[in-house]
Amino acid sequence: MQRLRCRRCISCLKIDLDAVPKKYEGLDGTEIAISESQERMAVVVHPADLDKFMAAADKENLEATVVAEVTEEPVMKMVWNGNVIVDLPRSFIDTNGAKQYADASVASTDLSDLYIDSVLPSYTSGDFAKSLKD
Repeated sequence: MQRLRCRRCISCLKIDLDAVPKKYEGLDGTEIAISESQERMAVVVHPADLDKFMAAADKENLEATVVAEVTEEPVMKMVWNGNVIVDLPRSFIDTNGAKQYADASVASTDLSDLYIDSVLPSYTSGDFAKSLKD
């Protein structure tokens, strides 16, 4: 019996990009993986519930396709045309990417001329559009 683990446990996915239904032909593996126009949703279903889930999807006229499996290996792999094109350790995925830091300094400047503290001579009371033109 296959055990599925929670997010806090070390588990990941093996995704078969060739099995992903596509609206457009001719997409390469990267395009299939990141395309937002493909209108996809993903659901994790225990293998014992797969037939029941597929029947429910069919009853609702929803296309459902198995495209991945939960694995014990702490790596997310994407396979396209028989080649592994993505191989990311779970430890990296959990960081949300590389941390980026930058040092910044702002030179002190006189900002007094940036603020208006009185009515401008070009202001026309009751006609804001004319004030902007002048």
